[in-house]
Amino acid sequence: MIVEWARHGGEDCLRVTGLPATTLRALRVYPSESVDGEIAPIQSVSGRLVIEDDAVCFVPRFPFVDGTSYTVIADGTANDSTSDAPAVATIARPRVERPSATSVVEIYPTAPTLPRNQLKLYVEFSDPMSEGVATQHITIRRADGGEPLPHTFFPLDPELWDRDRGRLTVLFDPARIKRGLIAHRRQGYPLRVGEPIEVVIDRAFPDAEGRPLVRTFVKRYDVDRDVRERVDPGRWKLEPPATGTTDPLRVEFDRPLDHALVQRCLSIIDGDQHHVGGHAFIGVEERSWEFVPKAPWHHASYTLVVDPILEDLAGNSVTRVFDRDLAEPADSPTETQPVTIEFRPS
Repeated sequence: MIVEWARHGGEDCLRVTGLPATTLRALRVYPSESVDGEIAPIQSVSGRLVIEDDAVCFVPRFPFVDGTSYTVIADGTANDSTSDAPAVATIARPRVERPSATSVVEIYPTAPTLPRNQLKLYVEFSDPMSEGVATQHITIRRADGGEPLPHTFFPLDPELWDRDRGRLTVLFDPARIKRGLIAHRRQGYPLRVGEPIEVVIDRAFPDAEGRPLVRTFVKRYDVDRDVRERVDPGRWKLEPPATGTTDPLRVEFDRPLDHALVQRCLSIIDGDQHHVGGHAFIGVEERSWEFVPKAPWHHASYTLVVDPILEDLAGNSVTRVFDRDLAEPADSPTETQPVTIEFRPS
């Protein structure tokens, strides 16, 4: 198998020759640092294959990262049981020195305290990042002594990036959070009450152009007791705006909520069931939400609509408790219907 850098349709690609057509069509590309020997263990590079006579060009969804080695694995056994063992080749992407420009904007939640049964974190970057290497550059350590906490995160394939690869979702191992599962009984919770932690985003984490981050990012959290109850919008406090203004509707939650879900789970409709246009803002520590309409409020009835998938930091939603007690009737799942709260501008 011969692998070389080439161009296709104005984009950089990997051109592979020297193999049967059936094998070329089974080609996969991986960052070399994620490959153990000749076995591709996790996430291949996203892209498309373009067949050109006796060659195939792999065009990545996102640009190749300068200074990174890539391993090409062509396993024809998937389409032909008589095919030989997978062909493997490694090729290095030339490094082009550019100054670092990408940084960590924030880690969510922004609240200083996490429940012991925290389910996920969101890491927001200023620019698109490389994929497939996050677990090598994100760690959790004890804040007092700096010792890493092992087996904290749940390995994901593929990683949970947004469309622009600017926000990464990191999951704590749910098997260690849910009581009764083997991992929980053997290892316990990933976090411990009263033992503060630090989430560390290593500066070596490459952005989409292969550049390291401007600096290592460290965020400290205290750890408190579990949160194990459904999200109840009935506990929220609404502050209606004034009629004839574009003052915001303010909603105060009874606890911090999931940052990403708050962005898409709350909306406003008017008395005719039409969506009200405007801009929403999430408050400090994800404890509140404000909505500013495009047009002034009328002296009429409006409704705050809450999508039932909305969750708190521990993964409890409007309809169910993430780690519920099967013997507790109050924890049983409820109907998956939107929750509505009416209000009228003053």
